[in-house]
Amino acid sequence: MTTKGKLISIFYPFLIRLAYLLNLRIPWSLLCRKLQDETQRKPLTKYKTPEELEAAMKNFQYRKDPLNGSIDYVSHPEYVQWALDNPDVKDEDCDGGHWYVANALKMIPGVENVLFLNSGWDGPKGSGGHSTAVYQYFGKWYHFDWKIYSLEDPCSAVSDVAKRYGGPNAEVTFWVWESVGEVGKDRSGWKPLAIVPDKLEL
Repeated sequence: MTTKGKLISIFYPFLIRLAYLLNLRIPWSLLCRKLQDETQRKPLTKYKTPEELEAAMKNFQYRKDPLNGSIDYVSHPEYVQWALDNPDVKDEDCDGGHWYVANALKMIPGVENVLFLNSGWDGPKGSGGHSTAVYQYFGKWYHFDWKIYSLEDPCSAVSDVAKRYGGPNAEVTFWVWESVGEVGKDRSGWKPLAIVPDKLEL
């Protein structure tokens, strides 16, 4: 692991825990949402299957948060739905996109245990972080990372992300598992289930 990766793995878990303790990210996201036009909202589409949602996400247009991603916030899922339905509008980054996915998954019959995953890596392709969704569908585990991947168990999604974006020898630097609150509500309904080095227990 590079020096940068080691520093991230040491200090980032502390910063994440501090952010949750002080409830920092939620007010920031709420403020950014207030700055968005309230007319740019649309009720979430009720997909029949995860595959139908996957097909819809092919139209997702990635957009970094302001200042090249430095101002990190999560848009309301109804904003993402509105953006998805307007081809001229770029949608969101990975956390806003997969927060929408997690909300949409919760409304699909047969889907259970929807989890939101933030994880990071350090490897041959560099270091970084990413947000995805993990869920059970009729008893089997799946990983929604812009498209659907099968999983042996939910925890393997962390290493999958690291290898997919950091290279085959990439190492995991951090992870945060969150439960998904009531569909369409603000992220204040979400609770961290496990922050590195804690293990995920369902």
